[in-house]
Amino acid sequence: MKTTIYITSDHGGFDLKNKLVEYLKSHKHNVVDAGPHVLDPDDDYPDYALKMVKLLREDDMGLGIAICRSAQGMCMALNRNPGIRAALAWNTIEAKRSRNHEDSNALCLSADYVEEKANYKIVDAWLEAEYFGRKEPRHARRLQKLESYFPL
Repeated sequence: MKTTIYITSDHGGFDLKNKLVEYLKSHKHNVVDAGPHVLDPDDDYPDYALKMVKLLREDDMGLGIAICRSAQGMCMALNRNPGIRAALAWNTIEAKRSRNHEDSNALCLSADYVEEKANYKIVDAWLEAEYFGRKEPRHARRLQKLESYFPL
């Protein structure tokens, strides 16, 4: 079963989101664009983060990518939701580690501080990385603790 990738942004990440949708589709990924679909300078990242959270909750196997200017706002908004483990990654090492150790299910990207091609590499690294929880039980133990704070 192929994983669906849900992608969203605010106005600051709108252009990168659209380019990333095409990039992912060209690499044969199943992509759902959660919006925005029209550039609106007044849109707010919490609204689009919540749209993506709802989609991720409906799809236990799905992964999300959220983009804003710094990636901070989207990351904060996503992580306020139980069951979401959003990681902010400005390089491939952080992206891989967030999947290997924390089993991140959402990736937050910066449209302003990371170049477009670097963001593509970050996404590729994140999608290719695997969670180490089965072979390194300490990671599973830590995630269980984290999830126990606010169960779904």
